[in-house]
Amino acid sequence: MKAIRAALDALPIGLVFAECVRGAPATVVGHNAAYARIVGARPDASTPYDDLPYKIYRPDRMTRVPPQEWPSSHAARTGESVHEQELHLLRSNGQWRVLAVSSAPLPRAPGDEASRAVGVVLDVTDRRRAEEDLGRRGQLLRQVIDTSPDPVFAKDREGRILFANPATLAAIGKVAEQVMGRRDREFYGDPAPGEAIEANDRRVMESGVEEVVEEAVPGPDGQRVFLSTKTPWRDSTGRVIGLVGIARDITKRKRAEEALRRSERRFRTLIEKSSDMLLLVDGEGKYRHWSPAAVEALGWSVEEVEGTEAIDLIHPDDRPAVSRAFAGIARRPGSPSRHRARMRHKDGTWRLVEGVGRDLRGDPDIGAVVLNVRDVTDQQRIEERLLQSNKLESIGRMAGGIAHDFNNLLTVILCSVESEGKALEAGGRARELTQHLLAFARRHVVDPEKELAPSPATSGTRTVLLVEDDAGVREVTARALRAGGYQVVVAAGAERAIQVAQVAGSTPAVLVTDVIMPTMSGPELAGRLRPGCPAMRVLYVSGHAHEVIGRHGVLDPGVAFLAKPFTPRSLLAKVREVIDA
Repeated sequence: MKAIRAALDALPIGLVFAECVRGAPATVVGHNAAYARIVGARPDASTPYDDLPYKIYRPDRMTRVPPQEWPSSHAARTGESVHEQELHLLRSNGQWRVLAVSSAPLPRAPGDEASRAVGVVLDVTDRRRAEEDLGRRGQLLRQVIDTSPDPVFAKDREGRILFANPATLAAIGKVAEQVMGRRDREFYGDPAPGEAIEANDRRVMESGVEEVVEEAVPGPDGQRVFLSTKTPWRDSTGRVIGLVGIARDITKRKRAEEALRRSERRFRTLIEKSSDMLLLVDGEGKYRHWSPAAVEALGWSVEEVEGTEAIDLIHPDDRPAVSRAFAGIARRPGSPSRHRARMRHKDGTWRLVEGVGRDLRGDPDIGAVVLNVRDVTDQQRIEERLLQSNKLESIGRMAGGIAHDFNNLLTVILCSVESEGKALEAGGRARELTQHLLAFARRHVVDPEKELAPSPATSGTRTVLLVEDDAGVREVTARALRAGGYQVVVAAGAERAIQVAQVAGSTPAVLVTDVIMPTMSGPELAGRLRPGCPAMRVLYVSGHAHEVIGRHGVLDPGVAFLAKPFTPRSLLAKVREVIDA
């Protein structure tokens, strides 16, 4: 008996022996050590089930099983076996255990009034927890797979689809019934993409090695590109029976990469074709990039320049300013700064360049000071010539103004002292001086004609309308014309001339007018008067006449002009010539 007892106690399965006499409540008459460990107590022999220090519940843990209905008690009382069922045990310390319980009646000896049964109790708490945990994990895994934005799939050894999550079906625009049990080539309109995918699958399954491949997959919105990780699927013996895979849609990335490549090609083309030099100077002050335009402009090859000190190509006199400019750029990262300096050409000459610099050393994609540089040597020469020309133009305007006023004075002098030989000679010399001033000013007028030809007939009796804003010139000119026999109507300006012409008794034969006047030019005045005086001739007088001078300083054909200063004789001769023309 001791050996049998020791054998029973060594079993990992709990055994409990129940006895029921003449239909009375069952009692526990024996158990092994495993049973005591499972229920958390060691019942004494002949303990009624009602007095046991633990309780039995249904799996819902809400419905309590009466002690006389416990499997071993039931079998002893009724003689009926209880097949394995799951019950939950509440120990006296409040701890719950999950039991797999079964029981069977024991044979009764003849004449024996007691019926007996044996109960088998297995503690499956840990197994149930593991199963529940495994179930939760499986449920969680399935939920993760079903909600994953990435396609997840499994295929058998023949490449037939065994599993495809919703993302897989969405990617190819199919429903489960269209793909399950079929190969890729069978459900794409064009079999070529499917055959390419199947070739990748076969290679993975034959080699037994995981691969990451790019695959083009036809979809409802056009072809998409996926980065697929394919892993051999093995059975318990290690034999490859298929594959499992997960894919990432990289269509946008591929498009972005292609767009970036196109952008880089355009950028490189712009740099290579640009006339501006693009230079990159790193944090150590050395050239990191030397564009083709820089090679062409300064003669140095890329190999000769990249990696050298940038300051070495700057003119010694300009280096302090360039250093200060670089320091200013560094204080304002990303902000542009413009500067000019001389850079040494490979032939030894110095070229003036103008550059705009930005400090992009903080940008990980660039990490340098970016310089857009242009050779402005020729531009500077043009600017210098233009500045010189503007200076000369300013001097010329000043000289022209002086000459104009001086001509008016000389006209008065010459007309007043024509009879005095020496004074006349001095006036002539002064006139020559003003002609030199006008020529310098580019205003010299060239007259194509449990020089004036001498004419004896310089006088006349016709009416002359004289318009001159300078009082002195107006007076001596009117006096000279009257001395020549002409009837002279005098106006100090264009507006007055129009008024005089409207009230005059007869049409003027000749309009003698200054070209430059404050409110209206001589040609404009002639145009206003001509409709009412169609037969009127016009003689323009001026020291400089922009409006009547054609291109290159030559008078327009048919325009009569008398340059100041003039003498009474030359005036009368010109007026006579205009009348006789």
